[in-house]
Order: sequence, then C-alpha cells, then structure tokens
Amino acid sequence: MEKGNRTQYDREYRQKHRVEINKRAREHYRANKEFRLKRNLCSKEWYQEHRREILKERKGKEDYLAEQKVFQQRRKERVLTHYGNGRLACVRCGFSDIRALSIDHINGKGTYHRIQLGGSNFYGWLIKNNYPEGYQTLCMNCNWIKKFEKAEVGGYV
Repeated sequence: MEKGNRTQYDREYRQKHRVEINKRAREHYRANKEFRLKRNLCSKEWYQEHRREILKERKGKEDYLAEQKVFQQRRKERVLTHYGNGRLACVRCGFSDIRALSIDHINGKGTYHRIQLGGSNFYGWLIKNNYPEGYQTLCMNCNWIKKFEKAEVGGYV
C-alpha cells in the first residue's frame, strides 16, 4: 500500500472505530496509573540522590552566563567608546550612563540595517567590520530627539 493511501486508510479507520480506540486508551491510562506514580517517586528519589551533582552543573551554567554578560558588557563599552570619540558618553549631551547609551545610524535607516544583518550581534558586527563610519554614540533621549527632528519613521526614511 502506498504511503498516501495508508494515511487515508488510517484516518478512515480512526473515524470509524473512534469509540473503541478511546475506550482502550482510557483502560491503558487506568492500568498504568500506578506505574506513572511509581516513576514520579523514583524521579524524586533520584533527584535527592543526585542533587549535589545537579546543583554543581547549574552553578557551572550560571558562571558561564555571568562570564558571557561581562564579555558583552565590555564589548558594548569598547564600541560605544569608539563611536563616542574616545569617551563613553553621548556625543550630543555628554550623558555617560551606559544603560542609556546606544549606537545611532547617523543617516537613519537603522532598523532596515539591523533587519539586513539578522540577529542581535550588532556590536560584534561593528567590531568585525573595523568600526565603519556612519555611526555615533547617543543616549536614548538624544536618539529619540534626533528621530523626531529628522522625521525618521522606524528607521526606513
């Protein structure tokens, strides 16, 4: 029997014998209830026995994530400093809190550019391409002010 015909046959069989199939499924569920409870208890016991190993593995992941966060923060500082003319600050107003600083596309179309790049590694792209021209460090307030002054709509203008 061909694959397409077999699928059609199975579908028709299930429709025709739906009541019996559901009845067998309920019986199977009831019969295996004890097994499922026992399996859950085993899982809890296994977890208790291996808790230290699990926590140690989690600790390793937390350390790795912390290292990644530090790496990303340093990379962001390096890029913002480069495009801030050697200072980690907004080129318009001098605001220096890194949490509010970002890279601005001087000629607009930033959203379009990020879509073309795909992904979220914009700072890495800037470093990899030897800090191309056409970008500056702005705080978010100055970035929005610039956006309204130049009537940039979603970066596509």
